[in-house]
Amino acid sequence: MTAKNRAKNGERPPGGIFTKALKAVMGVKPGIKNIRQALAGRLNAAAKVKNGLNAAVTAKITIQPAFLVFCGVFIAMGYGAGLLVLLVSVTLHELAHVLTARAFGIKVERWNITPFGQSARLRGLESAGFVRRYSVILAGPLASFLLFAAAWGIVPARFFSYTNLALCVFNLLPAYPMDGGRLLGIALGNRVGVLRANRFLTGLSRAVFGLVMAAGLVQVVLFPYNISLLCAGFYLYRTMGAEQASMTWEFYRQKLFTAKTRPGVMPVRFFSLERSSALSAAVYRLCWDYVCVFYITDNGEVAAQLTEGQIAAHVREKGFSGPVWGAVGTGE
Repeated sequence: MTAKNRAKNGERPPGGIFTKALKAVMGVKPGIKNIRQALAGRLNAAAKVKNGLNAAVTAKITIQPAFLVFCGVFIAMGYGAGLLVLLVSVTLHELAHVLTARAFGIKVERWNITPFGQSARLRGLESAGFVRRYSVILAGPLASFLLFAAAWGIVPARFFSYTNLALCVFNLLPAYPMDGGRLLGIALGNRVGVLRANRFLTGLSRAVFGLVMAAGLVQVVLFPYNISLLCAGFYLYRTMGAEQASMTWEFYRQKLFTAKTRPGVMPVRFFSLERSSALSAAVYRLCWDYVCVFYITDNGEVAAQLTEGQIAAHVREKGFSGPVWGAVGTGE
């Protein structure tokens, strides 16, 4: 067939990078009709998988278009098998988080799939009980470690085993939004207050992801064209701020603006503040797993008692400004 006839039929001449890419990525012959049919088939298959996951986790699943481009590029480069192992490992890791959350009655709002990983948005995780939060966060790394251990003795599955071990270790890095950062945030939040812990972890996360990007530069030198660590570190560095802001807002919303209390009995912690102390000193002491009570002192003697409810009422009425004494008696 001549080039003119091919143009009439909407086909491209054989050969070249375009043809090779089509055969590698989609497994079809060049031509507009063939491409349309192949795309329709791929989209239908993707829709079936997405609907199946939606039914399984009762959450909206969002797939970024860049993720599909990412997959196509890796398949065209000949890394299709490794990509499949990585996708299965990451999906099972995130599925462990989701199923554990559902078992505890925590609602799964959204499951995001991006070129750099997957994440599930869980409503009410921060305000859930200490044990439930730890269980949900640890479920992912634990699942990855168990998959690593299960596949370790199987020679054909050795790459799958290593992938899950790397996934477990990487997710335990002490930085937001990794699982290790969340675990450290819980421990520090109960020790020094959630807002102070978030501020500290923001700086720590920047340092950790800076080191990841530095390791990525070394990786590029040792393994040309492998920019996985560099891209992952950069992406997480950019999204870390949004994660920290979201967690801070959720804390403000439930502790101060809605004054939502957790059902059941919670342990109480007592603090002492001078009468002239700023109200923010009390706000920064608040945490998820304890009820904080403040003794307001004047010249070394206890002059009043300040509760979380009074702090929340003062914040809703007058904001965060003013001394801590101004919140005494508010809302009563």
